[in-house]
Amino acid sequence: MVRTWAVWGAAGLAAVALTAFLLLREQVDLARIGVAYAAKQTCSCLYVGGRTPESCASDYDPATYRLFSVRIETEGPTQAVSVQAFSVFRARAVFEPGYGCTLVE
Repeated sequence: MVRTWAVWGAAGLAAVALTAFLLLREQVDLARIGVAYAAKQTCSCLYVGGRTPESCASDYDPATYRLFSVRIETEGPTQAVSVQAFSVFRARAVFEPGYGCTLVE
């Protein structure tokens, strides 16, 4: 009787672990896409559209925008935007005159 409960418990635990893995894998992919989108859109907004950082931030939902750490670099010839979420997911978009913004990371 105890052995049967142990087998069912292990099977249930394996099913929960597999479900969590499948659900989290999709969320990780969505987080990577979201960070890359934010970097590219903010870069285009700033350097192609000529808008202010505050104006670009208003394009995003305020709750979502607070999840991102946005860093705008304008040192020398480099014009780039780096976005980070949850200290794990990162993306960087660089502006090239005549070509627009390109994701580089």
